[in-house]
Amino acid sequence: MKKLAVFFIAVALGMIGVGVWFSPLAGRGTLYADNSPSGRADGFCYAADSTVRYDIKGSKTDMYDELKRMGAEVVRVEDADGVTIVYAYSPRVCAGGAYACYGEYNVMAAYRDGYIAIGTPILEGSY
Repeated sequence: MKKLAVFFIAVALGMIGVGVWFSPLAGRGTLYADNSPSGRADGFCYAADSTVRYDIKGSKTDMYDELKRMGAEVVRVEDADGVTIVYAYSPRVCAGGAYACYGEYNVMAAYRDGYIAIGTPILEGSY
């Protein structure tokens, strides 16, 4: 009986660990549909036709720290009109990837004047 209880506890802890691993934006972001806020991103995954975005204040270094926390690997960086845009890929994000000539990405981040916007699979809205 003890072995069965230990097994169920191990399975429960494993499920919690998987949920936390694959939802680095849970509770932090806002769901967007058609470029308009449509709800909170509180679950483990979200609808395939939605994007998730969250905005924070910080520095460029903070933006890269957030990407690192998500397990995202930078694919490309662009600077345009005072905005730094980062395309990255994270296996921890449950969004499907988008493709461009420089590779697959499922996380976009933008930095401008002390504000950071991070979104998956693409960054919608003004940044």
